Amino acid sequence: MGKPKNRCAGVLLLLVLFGLGLAWMCISTKAQAEVKEEWVRTSNSGQCNSHRANAVHVDKRGNVFVTGSATVKYSPGGRELWNRLVPSVASCLDSRGNLYTAGEYSNTGEFMSSTYVISKYDNDGNPI
Repeated sequence: MGKPKNRCAGVLLLLVLFGLGLAWMCISTKAQAEVKEEWVRTSNSGQCNSHRANAVHVDKRGNVFVTGSATVKYSPGGRELWNRLVPSVASCLDSRGNLYTAGEYSNTGEFMSSTYVISKYDNDGNPI
């Protein structure tokens, strides 16, 4: 007699999971349908055709900071506010809107060398 109960419990569990899966698909599809692209920007930092973004940060005002081959700040509407040709591999934004970046400049001349740079920028892009 134990087998029918276990079989029914298993079938019931599968039906519940199937129903939850359908509900999730409906919610997920609705959320995806509500996503609207507001703006798109591309960067031409002038550095050797190797453009990349390593991080994106958004401050309390909705400004967007993109760091990588260059460091660029965009307004919430997508207007470029400032651009610094300072490559970075890591970055973070503090509560006051100051941006910290860490990167490496490489010299591939006769003697290959690297210089590691840590920068702090205020909200207007001025180095601190």
